[in-house]
Amino acid sequence: MKIGFSDVGKALLIGATCVALTLPTAYAASAESAPSGPQVAQNGSPESQVSGQPPGQAPAATKSAAEQAVYQQQNALFRRGLTVTPSYTYTYSDKNTLQLNGFLAFGAIFLGNFNVSRAQTTIHQANLNAVYGLTNRFELSFNVPFLYRYSTFQATGQQGSSQLLSQTTVTKSNIGDVNFGVFYQAVEEHGAIPAIIINAQGKAPTGTSPYGIKQLVGAGSNNNLQYPSSLPTGTGVWTAEAGITVIKTFAPAIVFGSLNYYYSFSGHEPDIGTSPNVIQPGTVHPGHTIEVAFGTAFALSDRMSLTFSYTGDYTSQTSLQPDGGASSAVIGSDTTTGIFSAGTTVVVTPNVNVTTSVGIGVTQDSPGFQLGVSVPVKF
Repeated sequence: MKIGFSDVGKALLIGATCVALTLPTAYAASAESAPSGPQVAQNGSPESQVSGQPPGQAPAATKSAAEQAVYQQQNALFRRGLTVTPSYTYTYSDKNTLQLNGFLAFGAIFLGNFNVSRAQTTIHQANLNAVYGLTNRFELSFNVPFLYRYSTFQATGQQGSSQLLSQTTVTKSNIGDVNFGVFYQAVEEHGAIPAIIINAQGKAPTGTSPYGIKQLVGAGSNNNLQYPSSLPTGTGVWTAEAGITVIKTFAPAIVFGSLNYYYSFSGHEPDIGTSPNVIQPGTVHPGHTIEVAFGTAFALSDRMSLTFSYTGDYTSQTSLQPDGGASSAVIGSDTTTGIFSAGTTVVVTPNVNVTTSVGIGVTQDSPGFQLGVSVPVKF
């Protein structure tokens, strides 16, 4: 069958007419189905692709649940509402001390007495932390710790022998120092600029004070064994803290660091002495602490992350001043601690995370080993 030019022209004219009639109807239907304003994802969070970004600015990347959990650990995830975090920390330290009382003869032979002592300390600490976000950039924090600790003290010298040991154990359980504070996100993370968070916190002396604890001597013939009559669960003084935290995402890594300064206020204590049966009131001038922490976290998946961090702090000397007397520094009260930690965070549900960590002390003043677990729950 032959098709003429007139037939083709008629067909094109009919098709164009149908398209012209169809386009307005299809455009109207698509306009009715298109969402107005910023789109919202199924989980309720605004999608960054249409979140009202200024023209020419790249939209911010949406953080995964694992990344949000890392930000939450650094107090850098701000959200309205309440988050309660119960946690548990196990701390163990083992200190050995060698005391020499004598002199070296001919530069090589020691003449005199020596004492080898050992102190093993275990601390079980449970914390209940509550954070309430008033806005997307400002939140309040409140933390209540409870400690159960016991220490075992050993020393040679039982029955005058340099090989026989004497041993005693001291235990204590009580609430620790209650902590409260505020966190404010001064700069939001965008582009090459990291998030910057500033905080101010206070700590009340609600735990057992370390001042006024008596130093006892082992019974029997072993006077080398010395141990405290009790153990502290707090610092005994009011403390104010101010700090800054910086955190930035370099997917899949997250880099963070913080600097904090702790100012401990002087206070009068009913007893600052260590001699048994002697009550010596006086004023405590505690040392101040500067703390530096930094680390890196890696998002292994949308629901799991791995974190490596280091925390180091230095505390200056404490001085004691008896009533009516002069102030004197407590020898050995200045400390330098450092702990290297590794941990994982698993997002169990959108509102529940589980974080575990292991820490190793790297200085003489640091605890030997730490194990921690925390479970933030969002309400």
